[in-house]
Amino acid sequence: MSNIPVYPERQPILLLWKGLVSFCFHMTNIFIRQLVLGFVFAILAFASVILFVGCQKNEGAAPTKNIQLSNVSIPSQLAVTATDIITLSGQGFEKNDKIKLTPASTGNQTYTLAVSAVDNKSVSFALPEGFPSGIYKITIVRGSEELVLGSTDIRITVATVVPDVPGMTVKGV
Repeated sequence: MSNIPVYPERQPILLLWKGLVSFCFHMTNIFIRQLVLGFVFAILAFASVILFVGCQKNEGAAPTKNIQLSNVSIPSQLAVTATDIITLSGQGFEKNDKIKLTPASTGNQTYTLAVSAVDNKSVSFALPEGFPSGIYKITIVRGSEELVLGSTDIRITVATVVPDVPGMTVKGV
């Protein structure tokens, strides 16, 4: 710019213009650097997630090959008497399956129960005598394989059946 004549009255405007262009160029460089660094950071974060989360050791049971169930429904809470039969809906249960109830709280006994009835839409089983209320994980055991179905809060209630006796003032239903 030294070859171009600059009128003295326009020199402050030219200096302002050069400063503005220099500032814009500097800010563009900073923006591009931040954009590139952000992109690199995103790629590294994604790779870290894939490497460290996606490759975790599977500490659960081995994948099941023989247990194929569908449409299984586990209620969040079951209120039953000690003699009730519990029925879970679902398809694919077999007569030799066992139901394993594992308590959520440690130190309590795990119960492995025989299936009492199976049809194409459900499986039924009875609780053992003295079974305590609590939250239990429900697992199907077929041979050496296990499949966790879910968990439920099993509450043992007192039977409240009032018998209908002729001549009495309380009427059972």
